[in-house]
Amino acid sequence: MKVIEIENGITGYGDVVDYVMTHGKRRDPRGIETVDAGPVTVVMRDIRYALPLHIGRNINRKIAAAEAVQLIGGFSDPDLLFYASANFKQFAEPNGQFHGAYGRRIGNQLTHVVNKLTRDIDTRQAVITLWDPWLDNLPDKRDYPCTVMMHFAIIDAVLEMTVTMRSQDVWLGAPFDWGQFTQLQWTVARLLDIQPGTYRHITLSTHLYASNFTDVERLTTPINRSDWEFQPQGIGRHGDSVAVVRSRAQLLVAKNELSDLTESERWYREQFKAYVG
Repeated sequence: MKVIEIENGITGYGDVVDYVMTHGKRRDPRGIETVDAGPVTVVMRDIRYALPLHIGRNINRKIAAAEAVQLIGGFSDPDLLFYASANFKQFAEPNGQFHGAYGRRIGNQLTHVVNKLTRDIDTRQAVITLWDPWLDNLPDKRDYPCTVMMHFAIIDAVLEMTVTMRSQDVWLGAPFDWGQFTQLQWTVARLLDIQPGTYRHITLSTHLYASNFTDVERLTTPINRSDWEFQPQGIGRHGDSVAVVRSRAQLLVAKNELSDLTESERWYREQFKAYVG
């Protein structure tokens, strides 16, 4: 398995895309031309800048915010995703819902993760599973989960996170997955009152669709670090419970006013202002 170590999403995203373009082999799942580099692990040391902004990728911040807030809040709001991008409609089931919605699948697993790490800082059981064999072997669904599981561990007094995915497109998917999962890492770290550490992203099929080959040419050298914009650092405040954090996440996309927003939560609210009204 190839291991690509990067400082953050801004400086390292181009390296990941270049590796797939250079080493990917032709595969055509569902008849769609793709280059696939197989299993790849991305190791990100600094999650403060997980989103690869200002390097030609043209990140839709509304998508990044909508995916992260539902993941952390443990809910699914299809209309929120449609607000972020109409492209999501092709993945919705006839009833308008998403079969593989991560927020709904997490359920109470986040509470168990925090409880286990609180009781035993060396536990190896702080795991969230998203792939469900009872649901995801059903045929003809439009939205099977790409993510299999997440693992949290406290190493040297910081919270490390590892995500394992069966499949990921490095152009359409990777920037937003890095964004939403590191947002969850920030949130869990705050719930535990520690700092976040390394983020590891393991993908078994790391690929790029031929339709995005020309898009890759837009990638540019990262701008000067002093000009990097603020990126959010999860949801909630020190001392909050999982239940409170989930409630705050849900309120960020509701008309209710939260009077004590953190700087990170204000970033989310800014992305949702047209949706909330």
